[in-house]
Amino acid sequence: MRDEIHALQRKLGLTMVYVTHDQIEAMSMSDQVVLLKDGRIEQIDAPAALYERPGTIFAARFLGQPPMNVLEIDRLRGAATLGDALPACPPGWMVGIRPEKLRIAEQGLAADVGAVDYMGAETVLRLRHEGMDLMLRVDGRAQAAPGERVHVRWLAADVHVFDNQGMRRSGEGPPAPTPP
Repeated sequence: MRDEIHALQRKLGLTMVYVTHDQIEAMSMSDQVVLLKDGRIEQIDAPAALYERPGTIFAARFLGQPPMNVLEIDRLRGAATLGDALPACPPGWMVGIRPEKLRIAEQGLAADVGAVDYMGAETVLRLRHEGMDLMLRVDGRAQAAPGERVHVRWLAADVHVFDNQGMRRSGEGPPAPTPP
């Protein structure tokens, strides 16, 4: 059905407003997405921009399967081996890292494996660090088992920073204001 609606829209050259709660439909059918939260506009952008540069923690966690890991930066500071993978931020700020950007490494953030979801083409590891849940997605099969301790790393360029109000504060600056 999704393909038929999208093909019809392109064939007729129409501008359409399509309302859905399904993020896959929104991401695959849209040129622009208006993301709503509690009846208010959270962010307006192209699907790729919403995924790659979410303006808020809500947008970051809403888009993506599994959702973006959003972690309290204060609780990550003890992992000295992360080096420049953690930006300098005021207390109470959060960092977001997409599950596919995490990598198992010899050193890094220590996390306990709670579950391994093998799905054929990919595996999602459900991890826990200092009471915070995070997910790591890898292609194929991951060599980890529940109960093991692993270390994870990421690149500084893959970190999204959110202030204590849940707004994006990264290299691109804050999100553009949304209409009232």
